[in-house]
Order: sequence, then C-alpha cells, then structure tokens
Amino acid sequence: PEPRAGMDVPAGRQNGGQGVDTEGDFGLDLEEEDDGDDRTRLLKAGDATGSDDGESDDSASLGAGGGAKYTVQHGGGSSTVATASRRRQLLTWTTAYGFLGLGLVLAMLGPTLLALGRHTGSSVSQMARIFTARSVGYLGGSIVGGILIERLNAPCLMLAVAMSCCCIGAAAVPLLSSVWVLACVVSLQGIAMGILDTSGNVLLLDIWSASELGPYMQLLHFSFGFGAFLAPLVAKPFVGSGINEAEDVVCTWSNTTTTSDDSQGDANDNPDVKWAYWIAAAVQFPTVVMFLYLHWTTPRGGEKTAREKDRGQPARFQNGVVAIGFVFFLVYVGVEVAYGGFIFTYAVKECIMDKPSAAVLTSVYWGSFALGRLLAIPASLKMSPTTILIFNLAGCISSSALLLFAPNNGNVLWLASATFGFSMSAVFPSFMHYIEGLIEVTGRVASVLVIGAALGEMLMPALVGLLLDHFLLFNFLGCSFAAMGFVGLVAFKRRGQGHSRIEPSAMELDVLSSSSLSDFD
Repeated sequence: PEPRAGMDVPAGRQNGGQGVDTEGDFGLDLEEEDDGDDRTRLLKAGDATGSDDGESDDSASLGAGGGAKYTVQHGGGSSTVATASRRRQLLTWTTAYGFLGLGLVLAMLGPTLLALGRHTGSSVSQMARIFTARSVGYLGGSIVGGILIERLNAPCLMLAVAMSCCCIGAAAVPLLSSVWVLACVVSLQGIAMGILDTSGNVLLLDIWSASELGPYMQLLHFSFGFGAFLAPLVAKPFVGSGINEAEDVVCTWSNTTTTSDDSQGDANDNPDVKWAYWIAAAVQFPTVVMFLYLHWTTPRGGEKTAREKDRGQPARFQNGVVAIGFVFFLVYVGVEVAYGGFIFTYAVKECIMDKPSAAVLTSVYWGSFALGRLLAIPASLKMSPTTILIFNLAGCISSSALLLFAPNNGNVLWLASATFGFSMSAVFPSFMHYIEGLIEVTGRVASVLVIGAALGEMLMPALVGLLLDHFLLFNFLGCSFAAMGFVGLVAFKRRGQGHSRIEPSAMELDVLSSSSLSDFD
C-alpha cells in the first residue's frame, strides 16, 4: 500500500541491493533495505540503536501484509508529517494575524480622516481623494501580487516585504503635512495591501486541500473583519474631540457650501492622532518577523502544496469560472463597502435617527459582520461552501427587501442592518472556497478575483454617492445580482461537471430546479 496521504517519504538510492542512508527533508535520515519480495523503508531521526540522553524510540507501522511496509521511527526529533503539519498551522495563524493588522490599518483612515485634514490644512473634499488614491494602489497591488507569487517561489518573503511597507506607511501617515504627499504614501501603502490580500489568499489555497480549506479561509477573513472592527475603537481616544468639532461639516456637506476653513484648524489641535497609527504599525510588526523566520526555514523545494494538479479542465471552463467570479466579487464587495459607508448618511438625511444613533448603527453593521465571520469558522466544519452561500445570500436579499418595504422605520433599520451585516460576512471566503473546488486558484486567478473586489470597492460607493436617494433600491438590486451570479456559476458547473472535481450537491440541484437556469441540463 501507498503511504498515508500527506506523508512525504524521500526516495532512497539503490546500491547493489544494499541499504543506503540518504538525508531527506527536515534533517531526517532514510534507510532503505531490500529483503526479498518485501521492502522495509525506515525513516529515522537520530541513531537507530538508541540515544545517549535516554530518549525512547517509538515506531508506527503504516502498512500491513505483503508488499511495502512503511514504519516511522521517532527518536531525537519530530517526524516529517508532524513538522509539515506544524509549519502549515504556523503559516496559517501568521497570515491570519497579518490580515488582522491589514484590516486595522485599512479601516483606520475613516475615523482619522478629519484629524488628518486639519493636520494637512485640507478640506473634506480634498481629503476624500485619499480614498481614491488608496483604491488605485490596492488595484495595482492586486495585479502585481498575482504575478509575483507565481514567478517568485518565496511567498513568505513577499508577505514580509509587503507587511513592512504597510508598517512604514502607517507610521508615516500622521507625520505628513502635505495632502499630496499623503495621497502618494497612502497609494503606495495600498499597493502593499493589494499584494498582501492576493498573496495571503493564494498561500492558504496552496497549503490546504479543498476538503480542509473551509475553516482556515473563514479564519483568515474573520481576522480581517475583526481588525476593521477594532480600528474605530483604537482611534477613538485620540481623535474623539476632533470628530465632535467637525461633525457638523460632515452632516451639512451636501446641503451647504463649505470653505476649507470649516474643516481646517490648528495643525496641533489634535496632536495625538499619530498614536493611533503607531499602535496599528506596532500590531503589524510581529508579522514581519514571523514571515522572515518562515522564509529562512522554508524546506528545500519550497512550501509543500496540497493542491491537486492536472485537473484537466478545458480553458473555456476555467475562463468562464474566473469571469463569473470577477463580476460576483465586484458587485458583492461594492455593496458591502457602500452599505457600511452610507448607512450613517442615509439614516441622518432621512431623519430616521440622530447622529449618535446612526454612528452606533454603523458599528452594529460591522460588528455583526465580524461576528458572522467568527461563527463561520466552526460552521464550515459541518457545512459545505454551497450551503453557507445559499443561506447568506438569502439573508442578504431578505434584509435588503425588508428595508425597501419599510424605508423610514427605525426599528426595521436596526434589525435589517444587523441581519445584513451578518449575512454578508461569510460570502467572500465561502465563494473563494467554492471556486477552488472547481478550478485551481493560482496567483493569476486570485489576482483577477481580487481586482474585481478592488474595482467594486472603488466604483460602487462613488455610484451610490450619486444615487443616494435610491440607496436602498441599489442595495437590493446588488444583492439580487450577486445571487444570480452564484446560481449562474452552479449551473455553469453542472453543465461542465465532467471537468470539476466536486459533484453537484443536493442543495445545488434544488437551487437549479427552482431557477430558470435549469435548461443547462
């Protein structure tokens, strides 16, 4: 019988039928003995005859009966399997912690924008361009990251360098007094963020098989959401007074013409804003050290991959899946960011609630978003990505439809915002997991998908800003379009299921049978 899945047994070299010792990965010695028809291969760590320090040797047989027999002996060190498993766990948790820092830095700009505006002597409209600069950089980083991770066989080094750039950018942002220099630095920081996003997702897709990936992908994106949730809490002690002073500017921006003096002030009015960014940079720094350590300890031949190679899908099938995924992420991320960014303005503008209540409403949305990603970690152990997506998308459509029927009801707005945030939470990682079950998500494929998400984050909020009176209708249509994209992908998969390694589930068949797309049969 073959070795257990995941066990790497280095091949020994024959020398006239005599046993030959060779050194395998992770410093293990391999001894191959030829005994007639049966062959015994021993993986040894340390001396087979015992060790001076009194450590005992344990052996576990991986085969029985005739043919090859594999025995793992544990002496002075760990087995290859245990070492590889620990490395995968360390890579996963380090990347997850890096995404927590990424979410923290990414979301820090919002609550500190007005304080930075006073420091640079810029108006609100001028500071709003900072978001555009970061989005452009993020888009470029997503493209670069997909190319580099395929050409350079050093994902940990890439992540360490990108995280270092994020740390340096976070530390420098509150020290800059020119809005144009600030825009350039934030754009460069956005490039590093795009590389982190693409490379981090590809790394997890690479080291975990499709059957194991679910909880780890959910963990990765929960970490990002939790970091974004922490950002306002970290910033509040340092910018609270500044936000209160400039609150009227944000509220009356669309109704009156303001001058730059309304949002300006003494650059030293709020000198402590730098501490919020320096805390975020300090949170990220340990990840740089860990990724450098993981790079220096990378096994010969690079990271062990759990992907299935040569799946044999035709290019047409792969391109179709990538195209649907691109559009899906563009719409989904656009709706997610637009709702979180404009629900405050909508609630105040429509006189549904006052500003403090609207601020809490926004926190409820992002808090339920983070909670949903946390609960998706254990849920993914019991539920397939298909099932999670169906329930989440149904919740998105239901809550957005509820807002359409009662647009000016404060109680409905509270309930719908919490439900909507919870339902949106696990869509991104679950859809990425679902696509990995259809095709191999390489660096280039992940880059295309993240580019779609970056475009949605950049374009959709701008569109909502122009159509704010139709905000709730836009939200409902966006959710419905995303759900249609998922149903279309299920149908596309069923049509070409001979090229997929995941059979259609009963839940998928129910989705197709209840839709107009069943003609793909």
